[in-house]
Amino acid sequence: MTDPRPADVPWLTLYLTVRDARVSIAFYEKALGFAVRDSVNDDGTVIHVEMTYRGQLIVMFAPEGAYRSQARTPKSASQMAPQSFYLYVDDVDATFAQALAVGAKVASSRRISSGRPVRADRSKTRTAIAGAIA
Repeated sequence: MTDPRPADVPWLTLYLTVRDARVSIAFYEKALGFAVRDSVNDDGTVIHVEMTYRGQLIVMFAPEGAYRSQARTPKSASQMAPQSFYLYVDDVDATFAQALAVGAKVASSRRISSGRPVRADRSKTRTAIAGAIA
């Protein structure tokens, strides 16, 4: 059987609806260090984006109305986003500060551990941030 996926695409990929694709690209690049893998334009308007993190495809998105989609962002639909994703980073504090610097807002924060005794150098902070991309 032939693999139905395009090259280097995981079996499951997050696909979001965003208000503004260019703003979303800038946020993911500056806040989290993502890189654009592919971008589709229609008369100068970005209508589809694929972004990677450390060489892996992580997220794809399109702005509201692209491809005649009726999908809306949670903010446009006056709803709370039902999904989230977890990103492993080398320096949680630096990434968090970087995200805040480019407009992210804190949604929640709690300390977690991998089941081992929590030590300052081994603990992780799980923080939900909401960017200017909803």
